[in-house]
Amino acid sequence: MRLIMRIMISAISAFIVTFGAYGLIYEDSGNTSILVMIVGVLVWRYGSKRINQRFPK
Repeated sequence: MRLIMRIMISAISAFIVTFGAYGLIYEDSGNTSILVMIVGVLVWRYGSKRINQRFPK
């Protein structure tokens, strides 16, 4: 269960960061894209922290 949740959080975060990078490269919304990428990293960090709290080793 822990591994499945970790894969899901990583996939969601990767999608968010990829979406932000796409906006940074192909569109003119630089600040918004950087914020979206930061949100993706924060989702990954928060998700990992919650998984470790819910399923301790």
